[in-house]
Amino acid sequence: LCAMSAPEAEFWGRDSPPDPAPSHDDGAQSDTPSQRPQQRPGKQQQQQRGKGRQDRGGGDSPLEPVQRRERRPSLSRPERIDLPLELREHKIFPHGLAEEMAGLVREAIEAGDLAQVHTTEFGKRAVAGESGRNNAFEKRWKTAVRDKVFLEKLSSCIRKFVQQCLPAAIDSHTNGYTAICYQAVPSLRIHMPHAPAHVLLHKDYDYFHQPNEINFWIPLVAGVRGSNSLACESAPGVGDYTPFEVGFGECIRFWGNQCRHYTQLNTTDTTRVSFDIRVVPLELFDPAFPSPRGTVAFRLGEYYESVPVRSESEPSSNSA
Repeated sequence: LCAMSAPEAEFWGRDSPPDPAPSHDDGAQSDTPSQRPQQRPGKQQQQQRGKGRQDRGGGDSPLEPVQRRERRPSLSRPERIDLPLELREHKIFPHGLAEEMAGLVREAIEAGDLAQVHTTEFGKRAVAGESGRNNAFEKRWKTAVRDKVFLEKLSSCIRKFVQQCLPAAIDSHTNGYTAICYQAVPSLRIHMPHAPAHVLLHKDYDYFHQPNEINFWIPLVAGVRGSNSLACESAPGVGDYTPFEVGFGECIRFWGNQCRHYTQLNTTDTTRVSFDIRVVPLELFDPAFPSPRGTVAFRLGEYYESVPVRSESEPSSNSA
């Protein structure tokens, strides 16, 4: 391991960051690029696994160990991190685009009350484990974002969110950031009651996201807390996993690149629907950040788009 910079040492409060927690994947196969993909289990075996996860994943504790299995081995920590210490901390911000975002999701997945999609025909099938992560709602979303008209509406909404909310959320003027690189198509998460949890314990760096990237997690329903939320540690390696409590019309900033997070079995009566948007200040963006195979997994102009940060004196495009 390389020597730590002073800011990194201050963040971790020790000479080196804590070792990653051991994997609890019960012998699950790793899908790291350095290993050959193994044969996928048959349908019956998948259904039995899903049933086992549901049987073992309940309970009132937000820290159910079986839901904290690591999806893949953790990569070593980055050689350099330039993200300011204050941007590595969790913080909640208000925004005014929740209803517009929720309306776009309702249009895309052809649903009414997002918090109750589990009561629909397709929702009941997904809860029963018949289609898993690739359920009808996920398929409809993927189809919608391939439609040019819908994608333009979604892109406009996300661009407004980035321009209106994020400059203050990343303290762009103090830090001297002139533009923000952001995930062009947000990740949609639909976490239904009593359906298997699909987000296992991980940090985004393990999936080759660059280390100066931060996450904005945006609930699109009310009542997000406890088992229907996302549990995250407060700092890298601390392991104090706590579910986010974020209201409709709010978003939370967190350093998902290095802070491990996961979902558990949803024991509430509310489906949690949320957006996850990853961002990097342009001054910290690495356009050639490689995966272990040497390829660039997330490129500006493809996965990321960018928008300039307005000066404090420049009026918003929504101003009268």
